[in-house]
Amino acid sequence: MQRFKSGYTDKPITASQYLAEIMCERQARSEGVRLGVRFWDHEPWRTIWVKHCVQANRLLKRVDVKVILRALKSPNSLGIYSLANARLRPLLKAAESALSRECDAAPSYSPDYDATEQPRHAFKKNVRDKLEEL
Repeated sequence: MQRFKSGYTDKPITASQYLAEIMCERQARSEGVRLGVRFWDHEPWRTIWVKHCVQANRLLKRVDVKVILRALKSPNSLGIYSLANARLRPLLKAAESALSRECDAAPSYSPDYDATEQPRHAFKKNVRDKLEEL
């Protein structure tokens, strides 16, 4: 399970909690309100945060978190304040296709050497190895 750093506590959080934080930040910014430390423990943000967590969990069953984050960072998603918004679906499809293109275009790593071959020289024995032989 992938963990994320919360902006409102020093403990790591899950992907659904991270997405809920992002959506609450957007809503707070549009209302001109600052979110405090552990804002999800206080009303009215508790109910809003729980609603966003449920929506995020439903969405994460179908779409990868990287795709969701990429869609939320796009300039077309600035007016979206809910993960259940219908305007988010085309953004998710676009982000998913962009990520798949990037994965296909990324070169695969291949080492310059054969990792299975033996080293060319024998290592010197250290003091511990000499003592173990006794």
